[in-house]
Amino acid sequence: MKRICSGVVAPLALVACSAVGDGVDNDLSSSALGVESVQLDINRIVFANVEPARFGRTTQMRAWEPVWNRYIAEAIADHGKALISTEKPVSAMKELCPLFDSATPEERTAMFALLFAEIARYESAFKTTDTFAEPGQCRGSLPFTAPVPPPTCDAACMSSVKKASDASKAAACKAELASYEGRPEVQEARPHQNFSDGLLSMSRDDGNEYAECKDLLVEGATFDPQKNLSCGVGVLATLVRAANKANTPFVLFPKKHAYWSTLAEKPIRADFMRDSGNLKSCRVPR
Repeated sequence: MKRICSGVVAPLALVACSAVGDGVDNDLSSSALGVESVQLDINRIVFANVEPARFGRTTQMRAWEPVWNRYIAEAIADHGKALISTEKPVSAMKELCPLFDSATPEERTAMFALLFAEIARYESAFKTTDTFAEPGQCRGSLPFTAPVPPPTCDAACMSSVKKASDASKAAACKAELASYEGRPEVQEARPHQNFSDGLLSMSRDDGNEYAECKDLLVEGATFDPQKNLSCGVGVLATLVRAANKANTPFVLFPKKHAYWSTLAEKPIRADFMRDSGNLKSCRVPR
C-alpha cells in the first residue's frame, strides 16, 4: 500500500514529514536514547491468535504463520527496543492495550507482533510474494526485478531516462530487463519504479533509508518474511525514536501522515481488539 505524507506520496512518509532527514539519523539509535537496557526473553512470550486474512473476491483465507511472530520478536530484541522501552513507553499503544505502560517487555512484544500482523492483513493479506507498484515513484534508470514485469513509469521519469548519456548503464539496464520471465526481448531500458513487496509492503529503497533495512538491498530480499518483518520493526522503531527525540507524543493512528497508509485508512483497531483476547494486558480494566 502506498505511503502518504499530507496526501502526497513519499518514500519516507512519516520520517520525511517529521524532518528526520534523508538516510538514517545516528542520534535516533537505540543506544543514543537509552533503551538498550531492556531485557527480553523471547521464549516466554505468549503471542496472540491471529485470525486468517481474506483475499480475492471469494471467501478464501490465508493464515498468519506462527514463526512470523518470532521473527518480529527477534527484530525487536535486536533493533526495536524503543518499542518496548520501560523508560519511554509508547503510550499510544494504550489505545489498543489499556495496561500497556505496566506490561512486561514480553507482553509488549506480543502486542507489537499482533499490530504488525494486522498491518500485514491489509498490506498483503499475509501473502509473502505480494507486490505493489507505488504510483508516481520512480527511482532513476536501474530496474527492479519483481516476480512480474513492472509497468511503465510515468512520462516525467521516462523523459529523464531517455536523456541519460551513460551508454554502459543503459546497456546493463537493458540486459537486466531482458532477464524478466516472459519478456525475453526488451527494446529499450525502462526506469525503475518503486515497488512495495511482501508481508508489510516494504520497499527495496528502504535499505537506503534505514540502517535496519540494509538486507533489502539484495535482489528479492523484500519477499523474505524475516527480512521484511525485521525492516518493518526498524521503521516503526525509528519513528518512535524520532518522536522521543523531539519530545512529542508518538501517534500510532494518524489522520493523514503514516508510513503505512493502512494505519490511517483501515479498521486495524477493531481487528486488533478481535484478535487480542489472550493478551491479558489488552483487556479493559473493570
